[in-house]
Amino acid sequence: MSWELVLWAVLGFVALCVVVHSVQHSRRFRAEQANYERLQAQGRPASAEVLALTRVSKGDIDSDITLRLRIATAEGEVAAHEQLLDVRVAHELVAGFMPGRHVQVLVDPADPSIVAIDRRVTPTDIPMQSPP
Repeated sequence: MSWELVLWAVLGFVALCVVVHSVQHSRRFRAEQANYERLQAQGRPASAEVLALTRVSKGDIDSDITLRLRIATAEGEVAAHEQLLDVRVAHELVAGFMPGRHVQVLVDPADPSIVAIDRRVTPTDIPMQSPP
């Protein structure tokens, strides 16, 4: 076997690893968006205090962040609980997710562990303007 073949095999393997990692990472942050779309109709609104923010990655437009939230519930329901939530947020809006801030979330009434940022109240992206 020639050294060129070995080199191409190694480069191909590294490229495959990078693609698999990127797809898995992206899926993790798209899940919260999918939960939001589903919870718009059936989710229960709640307030959450941001306890911690970890920036996982930074793209050209968005940052992938992991939030540790304390989710407050309405009286008579389950006690407040803490939860980690992976969210993709526009760079300009990350300041709204700093520790100590409060954000609005939607909670699945059937499974309180399913939570999404309520984008109607707490935006995560900046709408694109179409040219005049």
